[in-house]
Amino acid sequence: MRHILYFVFLISFLTIGHVMTPWVIAKGYGFGEHYRFTQGPNTTFHEVELFVEAVKRTEAHKIAFVGDSVVNSVFSRPNETLPVYLEQSLKTRYPNVKVYNYGMQGALHFDFFQMIRYLHEQQAVNEFIINLSYPFFSDKLTANGSLYYRMLYPVIRPGELESIGVQYKPNEVENKVEAGNTQLERWLLDHAIKQYNPYRYRNDLNHILFGGHPANIAKEWVDKEVLDRPVIKKENEEEPTSEKDMEQNKYKSWTEFGWSEKDIAHLHDVYSVTDLQANPNKAQPFFKVLEYAKQNNIRLTVVITPINFELLHKYKIFGENGYRKNIGYLKEQIARYGFPVYDFQGQIPSEQFHDSLHLLGPGNRLLAEKIAKEMVRQRGGNL
Repeated sequence: MRHILYFVFLISFLTIGHVMTPWVIAKGYGFGEHYRFTQGPNTTFHEVELFVEAVKRTEAHKIAFVGDSVVNSVFSRPNETLPVYLEQSLKTRYPNVKVYNYGMQGALHFDFFQMIRYLHEQQAVNEFIINLSYPFFSDKLTANGSLYYRMLYPVIRPGELESIGVQYKPNEVENKVEAGNTQLERWLLDHAIKQYNPYRYRNDLNHILFGGHPANIAKEWVDKEVLDRPVIKKENEEEPTSEKDMEQNKYKSWTEFGWSEKDIAHLHDVYSVTDLQANPNKAQPFFKVLEYAKQNNIRLTVVITPINFELLHKYKIFGENGYRKNIGYLKEQIARYGFPVYDFQGQIPSEQFHDSLHLLGPGNRLLAEKIAKEMVRQRGGNL
């Protein structure tokens, strides 16, 4: 009898863990109106997957705002992001609307495409808005291909990474589980252990419950508190060398801190954009997004998010004529695909920028109000 009770207890314990894990993760990440990806390219696909499931369960007219760090609103507080303010502005006319933040810091158009296709195939939302930032088309950024291929790897099709020059296979070493040699052991690994939610979502659980891998955190604590050893910086972890990236300046206007030669050199790099009409291959990943949306009858709106001309002129970053020519060409192509495009260049005060393109909270609110006004003007009473 005792063995039966132990068995029942074990099965109950494992079942509760399996059922509760997605709920714990959803609560931990907080898939509410202020949710956004906060780990950048280190975001796990499981977090994306659970966010999409939460969106699918919502009864509303759902808009996915897919974009880069401008949409993510990295220099704004969670309740002051562009998608949050857009939803608030649209709700005055369309009470049943929800706007979800799918902004990915540093994302390129390959990443946009993968996220849009995944959301569309999951039938998660009713329509999409994407932002178009001018640095997307610079020689420096177009050379990268993708920043989120690790996060999005489960939905990337065979051959797509190779087509953009990325060679990548998931690292299975640290996640390896020895399956043994018998057919039963291999079956248990594939059909039980790997499908058991606490195992599947172990990295997410570690992040939510402990802030990282418990063993690493325990070692850091022992080194610091018991052995009095200096804490070694993690790989790729560096102190910010730019004033604009310092925590105390995160929500400040670009005029309130200094700009180093390194900052200015970076701006020169990311605003070095060739003539796109003469070199349309530079814009091909963007056109692929438009092509996919058109072929699949996706409702898509393109927002050309403004850049800070005052800062760029101050440091003699680029020629305005080249910018206007390239933006004009892109707007023509967007219109050719039949999608509405909104251009708000010059309509956001310079002091509402944190840098050359990222807006502070008040700038996000103003831009969101302008986007909502255009959507209402075009659509009238119904979304």
